[in-house]
Amino acid sequence: MAVAAGVVAPLGAPGADLANFAGYVAWSGWVLALAVLRDRLLPAPA
Repeated sequence: MAVAAGVVAPLGAPGADLANFAGYVAWSGWVLALAVLRDRLLPAPA
């Protein structure tokens, strides 16, 4: 859904800018959570 909002945002669709922004924020949170999980689950290098 966020990708579609990014596609139609330049066309001036109502609410597309906010949906696009929310998608970027959600994606950034997902990447940070994945990095934290990776750091906790993988053993430290010797």
